[in-house]
Amino acid sequence: MNKEEKQTLPPKKSYKKAPLMPVHLRVLVAVILGQIACGYALGISGTALSNAADYIKISDTWTGLIGAGALIGLAGSLIVGRLSDKIGRRRLLMMNMYFLAALLYCTS
Repeated sequence: MNKEEKQTLPPKKSYKKAPLMPVHLRVLVAVILGQIACGYALGISGTALSNAADYIKISDTWTGLIGAGALIGLAGSLIVGRLSDKIGRRRLLMMNMYFLAALLYCTS
């Protein structure tokens, strides 16, 4: 790249000096509320599972596995989110429905 090409490039924008807009506040509120909802769901599922274990008579191992399933699902959402961006959400949903239908058919 010669000197003439370097001079024609637009200057880089400084995002640190960007003004705070209402959309930024809405995104911040959405992220905070999402974290609160996620924490509530995990907390209430743990409480409900420990109380339900007396009634459904499952072992401590299964109680732990069911409780860990929620955390595994959260970690899996990182992978599935990127996958759905690549292949499309509709296609991924249909693949999920076919998989669950086949699983239901095989177990019955």
